[in-house]
Amino acid sequence: MKKQIVLSVLLMASVSYLTAPAYGQLRPRPPGEGRPGDGRPGDGRPGDGRPGDGRPGERPGRPGDGRPGGPGHGRPGDGGRPGHGRPSPGYPFPGRPGEGRPWPAPAPDYRDSVFVSSVTRATGGEWFRVSFRNPVVLRYFDVTVVAAGVRLHEVKVHTWSGRTFYVPQMSPSPVFYSPSSVGASYFNGEAIRAIDIRAEAMGGYADLVIQATGDYDTPRMDVSRF
Repeated sequence: MKKQIVLSVLLMASVSYLTAPAYGQLRPRPPGEGRPGDGRPGDGRPGDGRPGDGRPGERPGRPGDGRPGGPGHGRPGDGGRPGHGRPSPGYPFPGRPGEGRPWPAPAPDYRDSVFVSSVTRATGGEWFRVSFRNPVVLRYFDVTVVAAGVRLHEVKVHTWSGRTFYVPQMSPSPVFYSPSSVGASYFNGEAIRAIDIRAEAMGGYADLVIQATGDYDTPRMDVSRF
């Protein structure tokens, strides 16, 4: 009988040893206490206390996350990576004044003009000649009315090579009044010697300003009636 009791006690002790949980599982955890690293935000259990962005149980934060970027960065708060994203407002783009890149110099203005006063009101008008002292290729030629009105009946060009041709944009022209103008910009690329103009005033004696712009040189002009 005693032998049976001893065997029963040993059998129960063996079963209890095999089925008993680990030491950490036997001890009940008090409220609010957790194992290191098992904390999740909002579950009331503390995290592992590792440095980072301040939230329990998260990994350490990377530099620049959620922090404003410094000068020369792309978008504010992009993590501090230089040159990333679009330029911030006020970024100096190349070619703006004040960056050591001057604006291109303006093209030279090869221009001269003569004045004609009291153009006749007689029917058919009168002739006057614009003479060029130096051979010059014209980029533009125009006539501006500064008093009354005028109609150009003919504008005839004489070249240094001996050719003569009319300017169709101005032969004839409509009646135009101060301060309007008419002009032409194509002269076959030839050097001009003289331009003859037949003009008739409208609404009173007209005053004109005749202007020529050279392509590579400044024209030197004189005007005369004939």
